[in-house]
Amino acid sequence: FDEDEVLAELFYGTIVGLVAMRFSPECIQCGSSVMDTDMLGRVPARALCNGCNAPNVIESMDKIKVMFLLNSDVLYILAENYACTPSIESMSVSSIFAAVPANSTGSGYSYCIGTGPDTEIAPALEPGKYRMHCPIAKTDNYLIVKRRAVDKDRAVRLDMK
Repeated sequence: FDEDEVLAELFYGTIVGLVAMRFSPECIQCGSSVMDTDMLGRVPARALCNGCNAPNVIESMDKIKVMFLLNSDVLYILAENYACTPSIESMSVSSIFAAVPANSTGSGYSYCIGTGPDTEIAPALEPGKYRMHCPIAKTDNYLIVKRRAVDKDRAVRLDMK
């Protein structure tokens, strides 16, 4: 791809409202977005990561991503069966990666963790706090596991809002 041509199209998409241009510093610990803003001048010098709570000092432009986010009215139309892949840095601090494709209703799909070899994508999680992050919709949810799993435990459906 010609970078100049792609950037020109993204800038035009910003003008017509198809996408929004956002600026987002990357966390020094987990690599996810610390925060985002529509103006570069609004990026603070210091910020806590919303995902891992690490303190970040933002002193270099090369750690600030420029993102072009699809308008939410267009997102679910274009994201039908779209699976995103996290960066190598994000995967290095991830317990599980599950590509959860969106569908036209926005309900997504479900996966099982720790429910037996026939239905699970990963073994049961150890006690702790886990972040569930969608880099497309820029949403975070948290799951707190209070105890270790035992054989008599059964799957529980968690509704995402």
